[in-house]
Amino acid sequence: MSNRPTRSSRSAESTPDTSLGRRRLLQGSGAAAMLALAGCLDTLGSESDDESNGDESDDDESNGNGDTTPEQIDVVDAYLEAAADEEIETMSDLSHELNPYDPASWVEEGWEFEGGDGEDVPEYDAEVRTTDGDVEDVYAIEGAEFWFHDVDLEEELEGESIAVVELTVDEETEERSLWVLATEDGEWKILIQGTEDDTPDDPEEAFDEPIEDEADDVVVGIDWEHDPDDGFDVDDEDETATDDQDDEFDFEVTQAEVTLTDSPGLEAHTVRIESAIDGYEGEIGGPDREPGGWAGMRLYPTYDPDGDQIEVTAISDDGETVVHREQYEPEQ
Repeated sequence: MSNRPTRSSRSAESTPDTSLGRRRLLQGSGAAAMLALAGCLDTLGSESDDESNGDESDDDESNGNGDTTPEQIDVVDAYLEAAADEEIETMSDLSHELNPYDPASWVEEGWEFEGGDGEDVPEYDAEVRTTDGDVEDVYAIEGAEFWFHDVDLEEELEGESIAVVELTVDEETEERSLWVLATEDGEWKILIQGTEDDTPDDPEEAFDEPIEDEADDVVVGIDWEHDPDDGFDVDDEDETATDDQDDEFDFEVTQAEVTLTDSPGLEAHTVRIESAIDGYEGEIGGPDREPGGWAGMRLYPTYDPDGDQIEVTAISDDGETVVHREQYEPEQ
């Protein structure tokens, strides 16, 4: 992952007054569990937008109420509506051929997709950030490097237009997701969606002060050089099949091994592990489990090999306590 593409140094171009009010959002699951947002039920009323948005006016169509909707937002809305109605074929038609989240492909592989179920759902705002995007905007999405590791996006998208639509889901938390669209045969299609990659240029900006679990109350240690293949025995036939898969999907996943103590010194029912840069978060145990039921276990969080920090938190009925926080610095 040391060859992470450099993110664009320019700030995202903001397109004023393109939000068309509040829309209802429904979270999806199953085959499209990785979708940042998965379903929309309806569009609520909105105030008129009397100002033109320059080069975007050609893409706008009247919604019948005197308002105009940028074509890119229309595509996102249609995708969300299709997701709510579990119209996988429509979702696939609105997806770019390079979209790694195309639900039809996942269903074909044996996954199951769940869309709307009629429950009350939060609203969202939609705004076009830019209609003059580039490949750097694609890589600004968390996980894009992983999904497009074997794709030359510069070549594949040469001559096509790229746009970015921002959805704000919660007014209080300002939770946002980005939807990157690209033209295909002259039509806007969804290329990828997710949260914005906020990895700092200097990883240490995201680090807190180290904390050592000196008494081994929870953490015995962290092995940053863990090999994910250790401990797996395969015969020659399986090894050949694995090698073939590796050739098709040659992307290294960096994991650490976190060893938990055999003799817990804290009455914690849950242990949470997080990596500051990679964004991994996992828990073992639960409020319904016996305290210390995680004793002696090993966990394998992913981390950024360019520099990261793993934090371990013990959770009990009395609250949460950070018991260990350790930093990884790559060899220079």
